[in-house]
Amino acid sequence: MKFALSDYASQYNYSVYCRVNKFEYTTACAFFDLLGIPLLHGWVADPQQKELVRLLGNLGYNEVAERIVNGDQDTESCILADFLQSTASQLTVYGLFELNAALSDGQIAVLFRNNHFHTLYKHKDGLFVLVADQGFLNEPSVVWETLNSVDGSSVFVDASFNESRPADAKETSDHLLALALQEEESRREEEANALSRSTPIAPSSSTSSEGFVTSEASTPSTAKRSNKPDKSDRIDRGVEQRMTSLKEMFMWDETNLRLSGLRKEGM
Repeated sequence: MKFALSDYASQYNYSVYCRVNKFEYTTACAFFDLLGIPLLHGWVADPQQKELVRLLGNLGYNEVAERIVNGDQDTESCILADFLQSTASQLTVYGLFELNAALSDGQIAVLFRNNHFHTLYKHKDGLFVLVADQGFLNEPSVVWETLNSVDGSSVFVDASFNESRPADAKETSDHLLALALQEEESRREEEANALSRSTPIAPSSSTSSEGFVTSEASTPSTAKRSNKPDKSDRIDRGVEQRMTSLKEMFMWDETNLRLSGLRKEGM
């Protein structure tokens, strides 16, 4: 069963932006339908962000990432990239409210987050995730972890949902995940900055009618063109760096995109 669920997790391309129970249907979905257990996620955009919601539409995660890669850093691609980067934990505040509303008190569900399945339970209007980390194997008082924020500020509780204080646990798993993502993002931004600084752009040259070699920047026609900012000059450099970092983090190369297209045709 454990290995089967791991295989299922890799098959999901969930429409992470419209509803907490919206997934692209695959044969793996039948597994949860058969058990009668709700399959949910919390990566949902706030409807008040109308422009973002319009851009996301009913696209799945794979389609949004592909659009960012092929968007040539236009305004819409930057909006999508900022959303993915700001919600790298695959959970939004609005998604938390929707998860709570989707479950009745005492109901159990499966939460799909960060390509993993988690046992989700609602108790007295609170959401709890079953703790399955090996690091807490010898902590009998640690049974559940609260799911009440997107920044990892959760607490552990015991089987009776009373707050637990494990001796060796100073940070929750969500907080550690957030720190790891932030550290990885910072490292990739530093690499991108170092690469941009180490790649000088040499001015091109042309030959004048007298036979002299002159720089294009010195000719009137080129000087006139240089006064008009090109596309990259209109884009905030910080956003451009975040776009580069996001593309590298998700490793979307042409081969992955072609394989994604083949999987869609085969479905």
